[in-house]
Amino acid sequence: MLQLAVIRHGLLFIFLQILMSRLFAQEGMIRGHLRDTVGHQVLKGALIVVRRDRDSTVCARSFSKEDATFEISSLSFGDYIMQISFQGFEPVGRLVHLDREHAVWDVGELNLRIRISELDSVRVQEPPMLLKKDTLIYNSSRFATQPYAPVSDLLEELPGMRVNADGSMTVNGQIIDRLLVDGMPFFNGDPKMALQHLPAEIVRQIQVYPTSDERSALSGLPGSSSNKTLNLVIKSNRRHGDFGKIGAGAGPDGVYAATMDLNHLNGRQQIAVAGDGGNVDGLNASKPGEGVGAVGAGVFGVTRKWNGGLNYRDNWNDRTDVSGSYINNQRHIEDSRMTHTLTLFPGDSSTILDQKTSSVTSSSQQRLNLTVTDKLDASNSLSIRPTILLQHAEANSSGQSLQTNGQSGATIYQSVNDNTNNSNTKNASAELLYLHKGNGPSRSFSAGLSILSNHNQNNNFNSSRTDYMIPAATVSDFDQHVINKTSLVNVSPSVTYTVPVGRHDVIDIQSSYQYNDSKSLNQAFRFNGQTHQFDQADTSQSNNFNTIYNTTKLMADYRIQRIRYSILLGTGVESDQLKGRNLSNKSVVASQYLSFLPSADLSFHLGNGKEFHFSYNGMPVALTVQQLQPVTITADSLFIQQGNPRLKQPFTHNFSFSYTSIQTSTQRYFSAVVSGSTTIDAIQNSVTLLSNGAQLFKPVNMNGTTNVFADVNFTIPMLRQHSSIGLNGNIRYSQDPGLSNGLKADTRTMNLLGGVSWSIYAGSKISLSINAVSAYNILSYSQDINQSGNYFTESLSSKFTYTVRDWVASLVSYYAWNNSLTAGYQPKAPVFSPVVSRRLFHRKQGEVRLYVADLFNQQSGALRTVSSNTITDMSARTRGRYALLSFIYNLSRFKAGN
Repeated sequence: MLQLAVIRHGLLFIFLQILMSRLFAQEGMIRGHLRDTVGHQVLKGALIVVRRDRDSTVCARSFSKEDATFEISSLSFGDYIMQISFQGFEPVGRLVHLDREHAVWDVGELNLRIRISELDSVRVQEPPMLLKKDTLIYNSSRFATQPYAPVSDLLEELPGMRVNADGSMTVNGQIIDRLLVDGMPFFNGDPKMALQHLPAEIVRQIQVYPTSDERSALSGLPGSSSNKTLNLVIKSNRRHGDFGKIGAGAGPDGVYAATMDLNHLNGRQQIAVAGDGGNVDGLNASKPGEGVGAVGAGVFGVTRKWNGGLNYRDNWNDRTDVSGSYINNQRHIEDSRMTHTLTLFPGDSSTILDQKTSSVTSSSQQRLNLTVTDKLDASNSLSIRPTILLQHAEANSSGQSLQTNGQSGATIYQSVNDNTNNSNTKNASAELLYLHKGNGPSRSFSAGLSILSNHNQNNNFNSSRTDYMIPAATVSDFDQHVINKTSLVNVSPSVTYTVPVGRHDVIDIQSSYQYNDSKSLNQAFRFNGQTHQFDQADTSQSNNFNTIYNTTKLMADYRIQRIRYSILLGTGVESDQLKGRNLSNKSVVASQYLSFLPSADLSFHLGNGKEFHFSYNGMPVALTVQQLQPVTITADSLFIQQGNPRLKQPFTHNFSFSYTSIQTSTQRYFSAVVSGSTTIDAIQNSVTLLSNGAQLFKPVNMNGTTNVFADVNFTIPMLRQHSSIGLNGNIRYSQDPGLSNGLKADTRTMNLLGGVSWSIYAGSKISLSINAVSAYNILSYSQDINQSGNYFTESLSSKFTYTVRDWVASLVSYYAWNNSLTAGYQPKAPVFSPVVSRRLFHRKQGEVRLYVADLFNQQSGALRTVSSNTITDMSARTRGRYALLSFIYNLSRFKAGN
């Protein structure tokens, strides 16, 4: 009761502060008019950025209108730096002071000077990289790409950036979880859509900064997330026009592919239609040698897909901004694989499981997102974000299994099984967000309400036959139909209030509440040999379980902001109440947790392109219905999953250190990141080997779960040789405890990795990139020292391109070697994928391309994975060699003078 009283008084204090801030709110405006200094032509579409003078925080961004005028409103009184940039002109800056007497600051007519790009035969160029506070900026003009190349080709050239075969991205080892175009989501921030369907030539800058939300941006607080946001800044002369491409290709053995994207830009208005499909990735493969099933790429099976969508954003009027997207994905995967799994148990009871499986999966997904923001007045805005997600999947699989004793090799059992699964998911959510910008810098208030409804239904048919050899020779037939229905309703109101303390410091108060009601109905039926129907209820695997999870959170942060550094210290309290009702046996499980939420964030701007950053936070981990429900589930009587209603709530401590240095004069780049986490009462598996060889899995709480990651990147440009060398090294350590036959079993893994990359650009004809990565992996299992071991991996990749007139020839190669893979799983030779293309037509917008994937048909699809008590080697089917002849036509039409 005391806690609820404190929260109520805290909320009352916040709303009183809102009322006071509304009464005394004062704001100003900056306006002006742009022309050039030679022809005095109108400059429309120029970028105007307003930063706070004392800490360079971005407060507003806008573009000049059709008549080259601009207005930026909703600025709190204070000192600002206004910066204006336009492609081909020197940037202009102005100091602006807003107060009651100067609420409207008219800078008048500003004349921009044409940028001189060459002086006395010495070319003046932008630096490749800049570091401004917590934002890393890449200037695309300093990184070479082929004409009409996709954005993915540009990003792969950036130091510290990695584009993976699945479309995910990292920078200095940190995950990029959001992608924006001119500060707005492109297809809801899906990186794949931008990587494949946006051309590199329209991008002026790539900005990377910590992920934050609108509330942080409103209050002027920088993002504190360990993940990163990547923002593509479009060239000002490419903001008005149409561009895109249309392409299709085909080849022997029925391979085919198609792609299309059409984009219309008109200042803030953007309309994009994009899609691709086929049974190969020859048109959009960003890494042809690595992305079609090579070792470690994670792309297995033969896939047929059709993806398409629409992205829209616009300013309907001076008050209303609208953005949204619709995406439809269709996928069909045929997969077959072999796995060799060693499961470690104490003593001489370790087992080896060899499996052969084949499956066919068809899935569809439709997602609709919409954001409407209305600026109620100069100080207030209201946003609504509805989202609808529909998913459907059908899967059929069959397999054979043979389990033997790890020491003697004696057969324990052999099994065959068939499985059919049909699932449907319906998800609807909406977020309402109110933002108020109060009097003075950093004073703000926000209130939000999120509502989520999720419904899922699975129909699963399992049929298996198992021949047991121990403890006696027996045969077991298992035929089952399982219907699982889950539903979730989540309601989450929240408020945030930010108030300045003195001239530089800020207090941020946050309060939120979550109501989470989830239901799970699991019905299992056995096959009736007399009726030939699944009509015999299996009460041992049936369960009706409801969970209500309430979370109340109150947090406060104090931030000290100076020109050279900022310090944030925060604390908070979270109360979680869990009540689970098992309607099947009329039992109740109830738990209550109280957690403190410490946090700290330090940023030091050392000057000369150097920055140091440290962050820490502690947070509880929510439990799920699947972990808590007291039901035993199995599909074949061999792998049995059991819930645990007595689980404690885990608590995780996260930390991160980073140091970045960019020397503009020498163009050298260095970054170092150390991050990690440790979890108290982490959810881990308890695995029990039953007498007949079956395994029982149950979630349990265990201490000792730790992960640490360190990453270093160093880029050395050699300007005279038109090349650069990149050095990368990282160390990853993880400790995962578990229970094996009731005894604690720790798994410790350490991965030591070193990489060297070398890029050469010999004029406009030859380019060569080589990348070599060596890794040494150390594995240690506490239960069986004989199975503790080390292994070595090596991967080599290269891309050579030769251009002569309208002809382009490329050769991509990739090879990975792992000395620990079981016999028959190791690839025999590198993957070579040559490409030959020719540009056509007057503007070279047409391209005929012949692409051969895996010329010598050497893909293996091999992979090794380790867990707390298993080592698994896998060999999966891949597409293998294929040839694709394609034609691509690029569209590009921009307004004159832009």
